[in-house]
Amino acid sequence: MNTYTFWQLANQYTIEIPIVQRDYAQGREDAKSKEIREKLLADLKESLRLNKPLELDFVYGKVNNKTFVPIDGQQRLTTLFLLHWYIGTRIGNEEIKKLSFSYKTRVSARDFCAGLIMKGTLISDDSSSISKQIEDAPWFFLAWKKDPTVQSMLTMLDSIHQQFNDKHQLEEIWPLLTERNYVLPKDNPKLNELVNLIRCDENINQQIKGKLEEVRKEPVISFKFLNLEEFELSDELYLKMNARGKALTDFENFKAWLIGYIQDKNFKITENNWTPKLDKEWTDLFWKFRDTNNSIDNRFMRFFVEIALCDYVSKTDSNYDDKDLIQAVQNLAFTEKKNVSYYSTKYFEQLQCFNEESLNFIFKILDKLHTSNGRIKIYGTVKNYIDVEKTFLELLENKQVTYSKRVTLYGYFKFICEEEIIEPFDSNFFHWMRVVRNIVENTTIDSPATFVGAIKGINKLLEFKSDTLVNLENGKISEKLDFFGTQIKEEILKAKLITKNIEWQEKIETIENHPFFKGSIGFLFSDNENSDLEKFVQWSISVRKVFDDDGVSSEYKSDAILLRAFVSQFNRWDQLWKFKYDSNKDNWKEILKNNIWHKPIQKVIDIESIDDIINLPIKESDFKDNQKKIHEDLYRSELLTVIQDSCYLQLYYETYILYPYNAKADWKKYVIGNKRNNLLSKLIQQKVIISDNQLKNNEGSIPFFWGWNVNFVFQEKKFVWKHDNQIGIEGEMFKLLPVGISQEVEFIEFIKTLIKDN
Repeated sequence: MNTYTFWQLANQYTIEIPIVQRDYAQGREDAKSKEIREKLLADLKESLRLNKPLELDFVYGKVNNKTFVPIDGQQRLTTLFLLHWYIGTRIGNEEIKKLSFSYKTRVSARDFCAGLIMKGTLISDDSSSISKQIEDAPWFFLAWKKDPTVQSMLTMLDSIHQQFNDKHQLEEIWPLLTERNYVLPKDNPKLNELVNLIRCDENINQQIKGKLEEVRKEPVISFKFLNLEEFELSDELYLKMNARGKALTDFENFKAWLIGYIQDKNFKITENNWTPKLDKEWTDLFWKFRDTNNSIDNRFMRFFVEIALCDYVSKTDSNYDDKDLIQAVQNLAFTEKKNVSYYSTKYFEQLQCFNEESLNFIFKILDKLHTSNGRIKIYGTVKNYIDVEKTFLELLENKQVTYSKRVTLYGYFKFICEEEIIEPFDSNFFHWMRVVRNIVENTTIDSPATFVGAIKGINKLLEFKSDTLVNLENGKISEKLDFFGTQIKEEILKAKLITKNIEWQEKIETIENHPFFKGSIGFLFSDNENSDLEKFVQWSISVRKVFDDDGVSSEYKSDAILLRAFVSQFNRWDQLWKFKYDSNKDNWKEILKNNIWHKPIQKVIDIESIDDIINLPIKESDFKDNQKKIHEDLYRSELLTVIQDSCYLQLYYETYILYPYNAKADWKKYVIGNKRNNLLSKLIQQKVIISDNQLKNNEGSIPFFWGWNVNFVFQEKKFVWKHDNQIGIEGEMFKLLPVGISQEVEFIEFIKTLIKDN
């Protein structure tokens, strides 16, 4: 195996890219190719400018009748060919016409290469685009632009022109690329022996010594050249190797970059054997999670980026509303909606997210997770708070991995890396994961901004990881974790109760792990620190009947029994006014979290039969006469069973109306606390009038109507009763209903006058 330059190889052989190879890719316009292209050209330029050797790895293939057919190295050889052509053309060196470089992939690519070499083009110094000048040349066929290899070559030439546009510098570069005294193998033992003998001989002419030292110089741009013909490979094996020609995966490129980056930055990595572990032990860790193509590279890559991102977010001084920080999360985090297919190492360098600390953290996690049997090592008794293996898989596969799950997994990784876990049961680790689960599950973490806030919050919590329960109990934590809101206050209360009486711990843990509550049980504490344990247990039993995994159980969701019972216990107008009338899961989660609703829910679960509570009179309330009517309309009737979801009570034109925010459709609006409902429903029941506006449940009609205005028919005449109590016939002749009219007979007489007047 010898060291070659492109110039040496191209003068010794005809270079022919075989038909089975893929198209030239380094000139593609996608972000990944652009980064690779810019990095390679920058490295080439620096090497040539500083006369610093740069070795471009291996180039190997088969030589047949002075024709070299590469198996590996096609992309680099093509780029070097274009670089030599560009520089030779710019300085007017005719030697480039001696080159023999061609593509057999397509006739168009072959002819384009021939055209470049033999006919070329005059490159204008002031032009920003070489491709445009080539396309305008008489020998260029427009159809060639459809060839992906030709198009990539043109793009690469434009990039070369941007990097190497100093013509005077090119004159100095050309000899570094082409002079043959730079290409002799440096490891030739006979040559080395001869040079050493001459160097030691004082009688040898200094000029000869200088020349021999020159010969010994390394070539500036070179590669290791291997002629597989020398190994007498069969044609079958050759074809198999050629057909294999897959590009390196993103992770393989990332590993290569990472190794170089760590060396350049002189990072101190605590794991001495991290490089071989990337390809051995840690690879085994990911094998269980391989994809359908038996590949782990994408998963491995996602793990690296995810942990680096979390660590980067946790260490920045910026707040969670910092735009640059949020942008970093958007660029690097993958979600079900946004699956990142390519990560830029240039962006990594810009962010400095792979730094000494984050890399040591990543490597430590990998060591902590690795086992000899290929399974993930699970620490502690924390399965109720995190399913490590499942969450890990979701993260790698990008399936159902929410921001919340990622934050919880980060909290798990941080603890096992920073604290020694006492097996089989580590009390401190147990409480750490319990608190992390509770605050994460009960905080809205559904965006890059909230993800940033949560990661920073977990990082602050880590300051107290040595004894989480004690630090909660003494109040040291609360002031540092404002992001997690009221849930932290609840965790402090629990810690105080547990430390005061250990019997609380089991009871709290049991109800905390209810799949609907997931740690948020503040509504079960009757009097904060003086809460009664017996009452807590009683309520815990009762509430399990009412709520199942998906919120309100079917028994209590039917006819909105629980919602109506809950509303029946309101005794202040602000409770009615601020409430969202909805029986869905998310609404009940918010109800139970907010202490404004704790007393009403406690009253409900304190009664043996919830059905009965609806019919019980309100003992004390601040409601005025009309407010009482509205309250009764809401909980004693079937109205809440048929309304549109997410309704709020609102007041317009002295009329109380129930409807969702921003609702436009009339059928989503329900006037309540109004005599119109009673009068019309009675007349419909008596079959005096007909109305399509009346609401219906499963059993029939109920005494409520949809819409600001209610249409009805009397004696085949169409009427409308408007929200401002004006009544019109046939859409005309509107007349205000007198205040004193409240009986059906009086009302019928009134509308008869409208018929008569019409």
